[in-house]
Amino acid sequence: MKQGLADSWTVLPTGSFALDGGAMFGVIPRPLWEKVFPPDDQHRIHLGLNCLVVRSEDRVILVETGIGEALDERFRQRHDPSPGGGVLQALAAAGVEPGAVTDVVNTHLHWDHAGGNTCLAADGRRKPAFPHATYYVQRAELAFAREAPFRMKGSYDQDHFEPLIAAGSMVLVDGITPIAPGVTVHPAPGHLPHMQAVTVETGEGTLFAPADLIPTHHHLGPAWGMAYDLEPLTVSREKERWLELAAAGSWTVLFYHDIQVPTGKVELVDHRWRLRSGGGDC
Repeated sequence: MKQGLADSWTVLPTGSFALDGGAMFGVIPRPLWEKVFPPDDQHRIHLGLNCLVVRSEDRVILVETGIGEALDERFRQRHDPSPGGGVLQALAAAGVEPGAVTDVVNTHLHWDHAGGNTCLAADGRRKPAFPHATYYVQRAELAFAREAPFRMKGSYDQDHFEPLIAAGSMVLVDGITPIAPGVTVHPAPGHLPHMQAVTVETGEGTLFAPADLIPTHHHLGPAWGMAYDLEPLTVSREKERWLELAAAGSWTVLFYHDIQVPTGKVELVDHRWRLRSGGGDC
């Protein structure tokens, strides 16, 4: 491995869940978005949970942890999660034990990105799901999660991050921060004020994980944002900036919530962003 580069990355699908289709596409009219993402009879679309495992020197780095396993019946009825053990089962299938994970990066602390951060201990309390890992999040994102405005309170669950603080497992970062050789977090505001994206540089090229800045390949267009975005205009600007870099550098883009196309390379054709392989433009 060249100095300063990661060894490899692997997409880790950890299941799926459902959300209201209109909320996932914001101002885009239903007749447009339902052509590319048909909803079910409850107007929901099913989304992926594509986590990432990166190996860098002697480090095993997990980016995002999915929705976790503490799912009550109300959650199941509302979000129709796929059966299975989430990130822990997916890691086991990939031959990675929880104790082997050295680092966990949360792009932000919403329940669908950080739900697998913790698990239940024998005494019924929550504990770090990865006992030897250091967890990374932007300092300002933790502060925002703790004092979330009313509109956002349902998106955060204190059990996903406070036990990590109590255990001394979470490191708070400020701005652009290298996590390991080839692995760097970058501020990517818009969806939330203090969300971070991740770049992974290997000898084979760069992977870009934009989290909810570009949740699926259907969200490549500047107007195709979510109703969940707190700063839609910032999302459009940040998306354009990162897509230009990704296209110029032939980066692979990870679409965290895409159940159809977990990764792809992008290009600008006739002023529209699309997957380089064709299709998916908007």
